Amino acid sequence: MESIAKKIKFTCPKCKSEHMITCYEQIGPDMKEEVMNSSILQWDCESCGHKVKLVYPTIYCNIEKECVVFLRPNAADASCITENEKELFKGFTMRLCKTADTFVEKVRVLEAGLNDRAIELLKLITFAKIHVENDTMQDIYFYRKSESGSLEFTLMYEDNIDGIDIDQAMYQNVLNIVTEELPQLDDDVHCIDLNWAGAQVV
Repeated sequence: MESIAKKIKFTCPKCKSEHMITCYEQIGPDMKEEVMNSSILQWDCESCGHKVKLVYPTIYCNIEKECVVFLRPNAADASCITENEKELFKGFTMRLCKTADTFVEKVRVLEAGLNDRAIELLKLITFAKIHVENDTMQDIYFYRKSESGSLEFTLMYEDNIDGIDIDQAMYQNVLNIVTEELPQLDDDVHCIDLNWAGAQVV
């Protein structure tokens, strides 16, 4: 699937100047780097330099890897995905994301060939462990798989950002739990995030 862009009129929230900006109805692997570094969802005002995070409905699809990620800002659940869309991507790994950050993260996970259910459970374990020692921690996001095979995560605190490397062996342990103990997902759109992970351990 190739990327399809369109121009829309946008008003800078800081200086109120009007500009034509580029948004994407769909995004393909030809622009995966721009997704994974978040630049495709950021706009810098040409008049005042103000940086704006763009959040709008779009999809990322890699046909070769048979995965599609829907970005539907503030959606309540997967009912926002039409039956036609589901039929179009039948047999694919279909994921729903509600924020730009989780959309970027999900593309990183799937492009790295990782199991996103295992990643979310691994994030939950890591978050819980660190939060006990530092309750200013607010969130955790998968960043990338390093050349050595370890998994790198970004840690978001109230006043700073940090990172942590997690050994591949720990990921494999969690992956074994997912494949052996959790039911297989049906062929539908699923929102696999920290809320999903929390529901698995209740």
